[in-house]
Amino acid sequence: MSFLPFVDVEEVEYQEQIEKLYEETREQVMDGAEMHPEVVKMLAVSELDERKRAMPDDCDDPDSKRKQPRISLQRYSIDEGSSVESLMINEAYLRHQELVLKELLPKTMMNQWIINNECMKDDGQHLQETMDRQLKQIVDLNKHRERLQMEGNVTLQELEKQWHNQLIKNLQ
Repeated sequence: MSFLPFVDVEEVEYQEQIEKLYEETREQVMDGAEMHPEVVKMLAVSELDERKRAMPDDCDDPDSKRKQPRISLQRYSIDEGSSVESLMINEAYLRHQELVLKELLPKTMMNQWIINNECMKDDGQHLQETMDRQLKQIVDLNKHRERLQMEGNVTLQELEKQWHNQLIKNLQ
């Protein structure tokens, strides 16, 4: 093991190095430098992902493929050549929806909010308990790692001392 985070001091900023290498590679691609075909594919995929992220979610592009099927609007459309019976059925559906919105929803709205608030409160408590338990586990894990690295550091120092003594013996 070449790096012990609780014993050694980190000297290198890896994130900066990664960003620098990424920019250099990107410049090389723009300049037309020859690269391995797999690298070119990876860069093309990352650029494609960036373009995908830039598109708004409500884009009505007919060519875009969505993971979830869209709702078919055909059942809600009224054709010009519809029969009187289908028009009456559609009117009944609309009337039913109107009655639900006018009569039932106001009567049940308060209970719906109470139930929703209770669920949110319970979920919040459960989430807080989970977070507390995981934070305790993280603290325990870090203490365990630190203890192991400190023990390993003593062994490492002993081995380095033995190696140094053996090296001096061999040189004499």
